[in-house]
Amino acid sequence: MGEELFYIRPYGGFVKARKALLPDHVEFEAYGAGQPADENARNQKRFAALQMAIQIDQMLVSTGQPPKLDLGSVIEQVLMEGSWTDIDQLMSSEAIQGIEPNPGLQVAAQQGLSFGN
Repeated sequence: MGEELFYIRPYGGFVKARKALLPDHVEFEAYGAGQPADENARNQKRFAALQMAIQIDQMLVSTGQPPKLDLGSVIEQVLMEGSWTDIDQLMSSEAIQGIEPNPGLQVAAQQGLSFGN
């Protein structure tokens, strides 16, 4: 292996690598022409699962139970998968910690997402 150019999705850029810089065991994933369609289907499935999980979590909250989802982490994951590389600048732990839970507002927001409003 000589010097190779690789795209690293989480960083949104390319990097040059050569054998001397790699560990003894390395795995690479190669994608063919069908990869964008497969990825789109996977993203739709994941989004549908996330919507259902949020709805179930809101049902828990409406019955007085604590939420199971850490919405701050959910937001961070969605941004990372959307190829945002500077999410630390976007995320504010103080904003999340300083907000009192409002189940009614959360349920209304979820209903708006579900019905397309």
